[in-house]
Amino acid sequence: MGIKSWVKKTINSILNAVIKPILNAIIIKPLKSFLRALGFYKLIGIIDKIFEIIFGILEFFLNLITIIADLLEFIVKFFLIIIEIFTNIGYYITRPFKLLIILIKLFITFVTYGLGFVYHSFEVGDNLKAVEWVLYTFIYIYIYQLVMLIHIIFWLVWRIFVEYIILNNIDKASRGAISTFMYKYFEACENPPDAWYMTPGWHKENKNKKYIFAFNACEAGYTANNVSGLFCQKNSPYELELCPQANLYRIMVSKETKGKLHNPDFNPDTQEFLKKNSLGKTRMIDEYIDDIKTNNKVCSQKMKSKDTILKTYCSNNTNDKSQESQLCYDIYCRNDKREPFCHKLEYNGKNDTVKISQSFESLIVLLVFITFIVLASGHYLKNTSSS
Repeated sequence: MGIKSWVKKTINSILNAVIKPILNAIIIKPLKSFLRALGFYKLIGIIDKIFEIIFGILEFFLNLITIIADLLEFIVKFFLIIIEIFTNIGYYITRPFKLLIILIKLFITFVTYGLGFVYHSFEVGDNLKAVEWVLYTFIYIYIYQLVMLIHIIFWLVWRIFVEYIILNNIDKASRGAISTFMYKYFEACENPPDAWYMTPGWHKENKNKKYIFAFNACEAGYTANNVSGLFCQKNSPYELELCPQANLYRIMVSKETKGKLHNPDFNPDTQEFLKKNSLGKTRMIDEYIDDIKTNNKVCSQKMKSKDTILKTYCSNNTNDKSQESQLCYDIYCRNDKREPFCHKLEYNGKNDTVKISQSFESLIVLLVFITFIVLASGHYLKNTSSS
């Protein structure tokens, strides 16, 4: 129940259940009986009107209190919205890339609304929208014909004259040098079938890709930019080079592991962390937790098709404190996972930060809930005993 509803209900209860019955019992009824005994029947009607006016004035002032309560509720909500706005502004100012994404989305939204307004506001004739007329005439007649003309000319000049006549003969004379160059820099973007455990960052789409040119996967410690995919950006120092599943398979095929086998602990001794204020430090810790959660979630999703072979390998393993035993335990026996072979892989390893944080948060919520129940029960029992 909001402030408005509570105040209005309380005021109506006071007026109807307290003030009116008291006035009616103490003043109105005795006065009416007295006047009726004296025979002043007209005064009774006048008194009814007087008290009706008095009740109307009381109701007006009580409604004024309701309006004040509405105003207070509006002010509280207004300041909460202002605080939320400034909090979000501070959040996005410290994250320029996310701010850029938000600005791009806002721009697309405004452009979409603007186009919708133009489309529905202007018409040519009775049944034809102005935008449709532009599309039918300008785009179809001019742009489409121009594109088709360029395409035909390109096909005739490039595909027939340049490619089949000139380059084909040069390629034969150079023993395939031209075709090799064209394939390597314009066509080749295949990813080998073992890329999932050989290429660092494969789980984050760090693969060979083709746009206009062919782009190779980024080196270890970098992945393709999320916006364009054309440039490499440095990974977080807490991200794994390869997923635990990929390193486990590398051990299966007798290859050395790459990078760290599990998420590293947060390092509070860095210059960046020490220079931050308390809010900045909290945000860095939250970003660290988010990075680990995201990394573990992406690895689980991307490597799901490899679970059968990896679980088979882990079920045949023993608790020998080896790398593969630790990887099997980390992948399938922690973070609310429990496979049938986990009883063979128990070892004294510390939980990751994400799990500790989640358990701590759940414990705090549980304690707050229990405290609230105890206080409410004590208050109820106290009122019951006093009554």
